[in-house]
Amino acid sequence: MLYSVPMVIPKSVIRAGLDLLGQAAAPMAGRAVVAKWNALMRAGELERARSQIKLEFLRNRDLARLIYEKHRGDMSDEVAAIFEEMVQQEA
Repeated sequence: MLYSVPMVIPKSVIRAGLDLLGQAAAPMAGRAVVAKWNALMRAGELERARSQIKLEFLRNRDLARLIYEKHRGDMSDEVAAIFEEMVQQEA
């Protein structure tokens, strides 16, 4: 007779796996966010883009800075200026 033994996976292993998955997905997510902000700027919605960038800073400053550093080349000049303004306000 076969018995199944439940596999117990420690929470630390699950967290480490999720962290790795998040790190792999971050570059694609960053590009998508930058593309959305650029689209808002092209549509002439400066205040909406500014509020979304500010919201991203309020949620997670480190992630927002990482997006800026990694995807500066993908940003329109207007979006980059808003980012730089947010960094200066923070300092």
